[in-house]
Amino acid sequence: MPINKRLKRELKKNFAKYFFIGLVLFMGITIISAFFAATDGLMGTIESEQYNCNVEDANVTLIEQLSDENISKLHKMGIKDIEDTSYCDINALGESDYILRVFKMRETVDKLSLIDGKMPENDEQIVLESKTASTKKLSTGDKLNVDGRNYTLSGTVAAVDYNNVLQTVSSGVSNLKAFGLGFVSKQAFEGLDSAKMTIQYSFTAEDEQSIDDAYDYLIDEEIAVSILKQSDNPRIKSISDKTKTLKAEITLISIVFVLLVAFIFYAMSSASVEKDGALIGTFFSMGYTRWEIVRHYIRLPLIITLIDSVLGMITGSLLFAEIIGKTTYSTYSSFSGKVNLYLVIICCIIPFIIQLVINCLLLARKLKITPALLMRGKGKSGKGFRKIDLSKFSFPVKMYIRIMLRGIKNQLILFFGIVIATFFLVMGFGMKDTLAEYVDDVENEALYEYCYILGAHVQTDDTEDCDKATVEGFRVEYAGINMKLTVYGFKNTKRVDGITSNKNEIVISDSVASKLSLDEGDTMTVYSEKLKKDVEFKVTRVIHDPVGLSAYMDRTALNEILEYDDANEYYNAILSDKELELPEGSVAETITHENQEKAAKEMNSMMQPMIIMLIVVSLIIFIAVMYMLLKMIIEKSTHSISLMKIFGYTDKENNRFYLNSFFITIIISLILSVIIDKLLFTSVWPALNANLVGFVPVKIHFYTYAVILVFGLICYLIVAMFLKARLKKIPMNTVLKQRD
Repeated sequence: MPINKRLKRELKKNFAKYFFIGLVLFMGITIISAFFAATDGLMGTIESEQYNCNVEDANVTLIEQLSDENISKLHKMGIKDIEDTSYCDINALGESDYILRVFKMRETVDKLSLIDGKMPENDEQIVLESKTASTKKLSTGDKLNVDGRNYTLSGTVAAVDYNNVLQTVSSGVSNLKAFGLGFVSKQAFEGLDSAKMTIQYSFTAEDEQSIDDAYDYLIDEEIAVSILKQSDNPRIKSISDKTKTLKAEITLISIVFVLLVAFIFYAMSSASVEKDGALIGTFFSMGYTRWEIVRHYIRLPLIITLIDSVLGMITGSLLFAEIIGKTTYSTYSSFSGKVNLYLVIICCIIPFIIQLVINCLLLARKLKITPALLMRGKGKSGKGFRKIDLSKFSFPVKMYIRIMLRGIKNQLILFFGIVIATFFLVMGFGMKDTLAEYVDDVENEALYEYCYILGAHVQTDDTEDCDKATVEGFRVEYAGINMKLTVYGFKNTKRVDGITSNKNEIVISDSVASKLSLDEGDTMTVYSEKLKKDVEFKVTRVIHDPVGLSAYMDRTALNEILEYDDANEYYNAILSDKELELPEGSVAETITHENQEKAAKEMNSMMQPMIIMLIVVSLIIFIAVMYMLLKMIIEKSTHSISLMKIFGYTDKENNRFYLNSFFITIIISLILSVIIDKLLFTSVWPALNANLVGFVPVKIHFYTYAVILVFGLICYLIVAMFLKARLKKIPMNTVLKQRD
């Protein structure tokens, strides 16, 4: 159409406006596509490696090696492949508090995926899990000391059974600064200290029943300590679960973001229609139809949407996906971004369609007016407000009210934009405060300093400051994810108040209460792998314990539920406030408060890049949205501003009338946004951390709200400086050009 020749002039004339909305769209799509590509790439990598490396269906911890007869019977029960994945936890790298878990090379189950270098070719070579090596700044060819023996690092690998490098399944998050993985040849492994060895076998099975039958058989043989199925193993499952949850959240955020951009484009197109009323009336008189004019006015927004969406998708998926993936999932070794059809649909096609539909329908409705009225500049906007009686107010107050009411639609969009931008600010600062408070809480609150899970019954001096406990893992379900609930059975302990001898009553931590929405008096249902059935408890008390998901009850009662012999005397763990010297080979696992602190700090450190990114992006969106909408409102008011100048009002007075009216909107929007976004953040935070075995409560400092408000005001002041210059350039003769 000939009128489309105006598009170049329109773009040149309003380049800043289109540049800022394009920038917001580009940055938003870049981040959204980066997250989608990262999550898809990670899931693809995990699924591929699980298949290629023959990931375990379960692993069992034993008190002795399996015999050929044991293995033969397990095969008959439906167990397919069996791998000896025993390991030694050894002090290494010359650090007294660093634990390297050393395995021997795998052949059939949980095979290693080589990342760099080569596998060990002799007894003096070792490979490290790739994140273990990168955290300690080790590379192929380096020398390292493991348990007093020197090895050469021959390469780095990914371990499919340690996607999340957790020292214990109850750790929640990894602490790569204190714990890592290494793999040596079979001969080198046999030379390690047998007293530090944990006997473990990993296997694949035909079905779930085969796993249960195998474990029952090993229990009957009195050689099994515990079993960990893949579905309950956070080392294998936690990253996948987190990825699925995050993907759902990003999908929701992307839809809201695209709707915001579409409405901003509509507001811009609507303002252009009102400004060009006389010209559009002329187009009608020349024979152009309403839909042809609509197509003309949405053409430029659609072109910008398509270009910025495509560029954003390419930039995010190719340049930032791997960065975001490795930042968010820093415990996973091998990763690359992935682009697929649905990413193109979400990032390119859906924004285009939403833009097309919203703008076509709303602009078509706006153009339902006679050409004569359009040529005289008599649009639909503002009719409802002309009947408001403002005679009782002074002139400045009348001006403020009329300016705000005539731009009410744009100010609502401005409010919506501020809510979205502020949400990312609240989320960024909220995560910062929440994680910092969580770290402090873990440091200051401890049920114990040392928890020794026993591989064999150990006699201890009753005078020592320790508790003999039964520690058992149960399973609870949250948001479709199976999580481990650690139940501690105590006898006359001072560590937990409120424990009764009733085996149907239980005390839970506030982490469990918050995660599962439980309170005192509620009934709690858990699943016991040992008993193969659900067990119900009545919650009698909720106590504070920030680490993991934990519950507490009488030791004898717990032993009776678990059907242990000699329920009055049996225990399988020792909790102490000081380090104990227990017989070698008697401890299957040691959990320390210090490592829990390190894990919390590692989680906080891991999230810092994400927090910084959220804050920076939200500030850019804040400034861009505010600038575009305020500039648009001023452009719609050029007739009034020109008339005010003719009446003798100075630029300073006009600034006060127009920019101050926006200032009021900004203040109100910021205050309401902080309140709304705090509620939104609190509601979505549990979903964002659905996979975390524990609960991190939202805690935002009071001064943080003040910081967010100050950021918003600074953004407004920056925008106002540019708008003052724009308002100053409006000439007095504009009103003469626009008269009937």
